[in-house]
Amino acid sequence: PYDQFVRELIDPVEGSDGFIKGVAWRGTVNASQVAEVQAAQNVSQVFLGLNIKCASCHDSFINDWTLKQAYEFASVFSEKPMEIHRCDKPTGETAAPAFLYPELGSVDPGAPRPERLKRLSEIMTSPQNGRLARTTVNRLWAIFYGRGLVEPVDEMDNPAWNQDLLDWLAVDFVKNGYDLKHTMSLMLTSKAYRRPAVALDSEAEKFVFQGPVVRRMSGEQFVDALDQVIFAASDGAAKQEKRGTGSDKRAGLRNITPLLRTLGRTDRDVVVTQRESVATTAQLIELSNGKAVADLMARGGKAWLESGKTSAEIVTALFASALGRMPSENEKKSAEEIVVAPAATEGIEDLLWMLALHPEFQLIH
Repeated sequence: PYDQFVRELIDPVEGSDGFIKGVAWRGTVNASQVAEVQAAQNVSQVFLGLNIKCASCHDSFINDWTLKQAYEFASVFSEKPMEIHRCDKPTGETAAPAFLYPELGSVDPGAPRPERLKRLSEIMTSPQNGRLARTTVNRLWAIFYGRGLVEPVDEMDNPAWNQDLLDWLAVDFVKNGYDLKHTMSLMLTSKAYRRPAVALDSEAEKFVFQGPVVRRMSGEQFVDALDQVIFAASDGAAKQEKRGTGSDKRAGLRNITPLLRTLGRTDRDVVVTQRESVATTAQLIELSNGKAVADLMARGGKAWLESGKTSAEIVTALFASALGRMPSENEKKSAEEIVVAPAATEGIEDLLWMLALHPEFQLIH
């Protein structure tokens, strides 16, 4: 259950302690970016959809949070009392550990750090903390529909375009034991998700939901999709050497490669909860003639050639694997001319390039 994940990340157990310790390697940039402050920023952003980065240096200009409140929350993660610094200058005032929403629960300032973290994890995952549930379902909605019920997803103080829907999903999430799969299933089997995808009008004064937003696959999804297209050449046999990357791990579980970084995967040294869907110039160059993609296509061409299929069979199978449909008569004729008969590796590679760069392959719609 998601509430258990949250508890164990905030109050670390073996294997989860990196969530808070992980910020330490970046070092102290200035007084507003010591490890304790970064931990507070990450926890508030990830689990509460709250931006206190501005308030970590001075009273925020973008919301109502103050410098004192940010330091009080950061002190929960500190081994010793923290002196408040405004714009990197000490104020002489010491912050006492406190939760950002004291009406939900208090943290004993005199308790040792482990006890404070345990208490924070309890407050954060209490059913009375509706902010955690709303933030979570809003992130899921944004992932599946291309735009959150509240935007940006890290500014949960903003009004939702449908507050009733946000509240209902959050209550249902808690009622069903913080079961992410339940909420995902609910969203993905809804009439709202089955509506035709639409372009997002970024100039509109007021958002009106018409259907999921057309968006590009993430870098990990793109690489995994290519893997599946190439791996399909072996008819599902467990031959990992046929796979595009030669790995049985999803792209999200592998080390960050230059290709994934170019396609938008973050270095994860800071919290990033949304990625830009619009293609960059670097991505266009990488996808059109980058060596990493070219190597994938070369392996794919070789794998499909060795599959023993005829040119016509390869064309049909590639369309089915890449686009989830059969080619039209015109598409089939053109594709078979590209692959040639008998099939040639270069021709198969060319068709793979064409399918991989096609909007029908790259866009989620």
